[in-house]
Amino acid sequence: MHTCTTYDSIQDVPPDVWRRLVTEVDFAMDRRLIMLQQRTLREQSRMWVVVVRDGVNEPAAIACLARFDLEIVNTRGWLSRVVGVAREVQRRFLKNRVLFVGLPLPCASNHLRFAARADKQMALEALDRRVQELAREENADYVVYKEFEGTDMGHVRLLETRGYLRGTLPVLHKLAGRFRNFGEYLGAIKARYRNQITRSQKKFAAAGLRAVHVTDGQEIRRRFTPEVHQLYAAVHAKSKTKLEFLPLEFFLELPDALPEHVAVIFVEDMTAGGRVVGFTLAMRANGIHYNVYSGVDYEMNERAHLFQSVLSRSGLCVFDRDD
Repeated sequence: MHTCTTYDSIQDVPPDVWRRLVTEVDFAMDRRLIMLQQRTLREQSRMWVVVVRDGVNEPAAIACLARFDLEIVNTRGWLSRVVGVAREVQRRFLKNRVLFVGLPLPCASNHLRFAARADKQMALEALDRRVQELAREENADYVVYKEFEGTDMGHVRLLETRGYLRGTLPVLHKLAGRFRNFGEYLGAIKARYRNQITRSQKKFAAAGLRAVHVTDGQEIRRRFTPEVHQLYAAVHAKSKTKLEFLPLEFFLELPDALPEHVAVIFVEDMTAGGRVVGFTLAMRANGIHYNVYSGVDYEMNERAHLFQSVLSRSGLCVFDRDD
């Protein structure tokens, strides 16, 4: 009989148990990153770690869970104000409570791991029983297991037998690193796409903008001011689907938490004293470069194709890895 232990904090999980279930090079399950998410999102979410043990009390699986209240509809203007008043009385008005088996950081990986010799079916069944119990305790409307890939289809099929429905969320942009540099990549793509990038780069330069690639943690913190955080807030506000809203605290602490993984491209307006008008924050791990968060001055974006230019310059960092 498999049993589960639920921990309110990753810090409560015995280190030896964690090491037996999670490898050192597992970026998605990096304890430093999970602790940072749990601490900085404490006002928006509640997170847990569940450890599954087998019949002889050996660790068989581990999973990270997060509960969020998601907007049912996007509201603007006077309707947004009405909803705000209603939520003073009923906090979850026009929201669905979702319990995720997985954490919010978009790193294309789930947060479920098994021991090498575990009976995965029994471990997953035990985990799901605990997940369902927790969903009832938290009054969740939905349970979602997220970020499963083709190699995880055995887990997905088992969950389907337990009443789950399979959904797909394809990657919006995926770029294979088979090119030696960004120029080689430009030469390989279709002419109309190349022309779009070239045109955006010319507008970017004509607007007096420059991109600065920063990896030093102290320099990232210096540049990441409350005004820069508002650029991220502007992008978040335009998102059709909203999950977490990362506070300034997260961006300031991330470079120290994972110094070997974090880089930020800041775009400065040199006609306005170097004011930052855009950024993209990326993480690199296991040979993969993830563009995870961005911020944009939308007025400048209209004039200078800022967003596309930022992504292009992030591509330069992917290819020119020694820069």
